[in-house]
Amino acid sequence: MKLSYSLTTLLVLITSAAYSQALTFKGFIKVSEDQPVLFGADTSGIGNKLIWYAKKGAFRAGNVSYFSLSSGQQWDSENVGQYSFAVGENTLASGRGSSAMGYNTRVCGQSE
Repeated sequence: MKLSYSLTTLLVLITSAAYSQALTFKGFIKVSEDQPVLFGADTSGIGNKLIWYAKKGAFRAGNVSYFSLSSGQQWDSENVGQYSFAVGENTLASGRGSSAMGYNTRVCGQSE
């Protein structure tokens, strides 16, 4: 996998038990600012995931399911607010600088 280098640098610790032996990685991952960093199957749709949208300065971690008001689309790029933060299950933070935590939490306005 080729990684692009830019000013965005993330320090990550990944431990995966999905393999017969645990895989551990410590270090820096540098990616282009217009490329999201994803731990999960896809940035859009349902599933367990962790996403850093560098271009928007936005962070997501948790689960997205179809059992929500947004039909599994709350973490798709068009529903992610600039400088927003959302963790939990089916959370939506679409406003600029907004934060959402918990279960089925929706924050659509911007912080002031």
